[in-house]
Amino acid sequence: MKKQGDRVYLQHILDSIARIESYLHEVDENEFKSSDLLQDGVIRQIQIIGEASKRVSSD
Repeated sequence: MKKQGDRVYLQHILDSIARIESYLHEVDENEFKSSDLLQDGVIRQIQIIGEASKRVSSD
């Protein structure tokens, strides 16, 4: 049961990474710094990664 749950959480992590990559594709540092929307989107995905990583079993 834990391994199945881990797969779900790991998929959430991978999905969030993919979203961050898509948000930042062809975005330079200045554009990122000036866009609250981009920053909020990336921050939310990092939060999801953190929440999911806390739930992955340590086995």
